[in-house]
Amino acid sequence: LGVKPDWATAKKVMNDMNFLQRLIDFDKDNIDPKKIRKLAKYVNEPDFNAEKMKSVSSAACSLCMWVHALVQYDAVVKNIAPKRAKLVEAEGNLAQVERELAQKQGNLKAIVAKVDALKAKYEESLQNKKDIEDRAKTTQVQLERATLLIDGLADEKERWVILAAQLKSDLTNLVGDMMLATGCLA
Repeated sequence: LGVKPDWATAKKVMNDMNFLQRLIDFDKDNIDPKKIRKLAKYVNEPDFNAEKMKSVSSAACSLCMWVHALVQYDAVVKNIAPKRAKLVEAEGNLAQVERELAQKQGNLKAIVAKVDALKAKYEESLQNKKDIEDRAKTTQVQLERATLLIDGLADEKERWVILAAQLKSDLTNLVGDMMLATGCLA
């Protein structure tokens, strides 16, 4: 508590109205190691324990327990401090890894979106290919039919050429044939 360690000063401190609040507000996390070493001498004394102090005074018992608790707390804090530092470091590493994970997940989402777009484009291309193949088959069938029609008409061409020649000659002979027919009828 930052006062002289003698009995007269101790009585004054304990009679202070704010003594209990000062004990409650005591900065137990920043106790000077020299003071802890001094307290350790008293704590290690066989007569400085709660049982013996209770027989003297309940207030002394409570102060004894408080001093023992401070020394134990300091030992625990010294033991835990490196672990806390490792925890802070591990939390920092975790945060870094989580940021990297979030970035990689973002990249993965972008890649998955590209893959999905490429799959859709591929499906569309496959459908276009199928449509083109269907049109090619239809066109092939139409071409075969046209070829058959042309071949069939080629045979008819010869007959039409002969028929046209005959009709031409019949046209030339028409006047004479009409005369003959009129002569036969008359």
